[in-house]
Amino acid sequence: MATDTTIALVTLADVRAMVGKESTDTADDPILEMMIDGVSARFNSHVGRRLLELTETTAYLDGNGRDTLLLPRYPLVTIEAVTENGAVLTEGEYRLYSDRGALVRLGGGRWARGRKNIVLSSYKAGWPLAGIPKDLKYAALAQIAADYQEYRTKSWGEISRSFSDGSITRRETGAFLEQVRAVLDRYRDVRV
Repeated sequence: MATDTTIALVTLADVRAMVGKESTDTADDPILEMMIDGVSARFNSHVGRRLLELTETTAYLDGNGRDTLLLPRYPLVTIEAVTENGAVLTEGEYRLYSDRGALVRLGGGRWARGRKNIVLSSYKAGWPLAGIPKDLKYAALAQIAADYQEYRTKSWGEISRSFSDGSITRRETGAFLEQVRAVLDRYRDVRV
């Protein structure tokens, strides 16, 4: 069970500053908040995991019969206790690789096969809002600013316009800006 459902990778204040909104001009705040949540959710989907920190009181994993279990979220993982088939393991029986989200069984051991037989207590993973990498934060702000500009000008998906021949180049609806996609691709979950 998760203890926080917030997914926003940036704050409304950050977005307002990026798009040049005065602090007293709050008329578009509801749409900006929806864009923040929407872009954050799209970021999570693209990279294959939740990026913002979340704590679960209990998380259940399937044992795979191998020495390594990949955790569903990372980095900055902390786990209070690990239980396998009802037996609490000591830290000498496993090692947590927080940066890559891996739980490794030590001493030549393997994780017992089974459905939801590995239990993680107080499983916390992801970046705290203040610790989101700067390139990810800027990418989120740039995408939200572009989406907001499209919203304000009703130019959905327009990337460029050539006045000499009247052509307009558009990006696919819901597509990321090229520079945003490049940043996100560096954070994709490629462990499997």
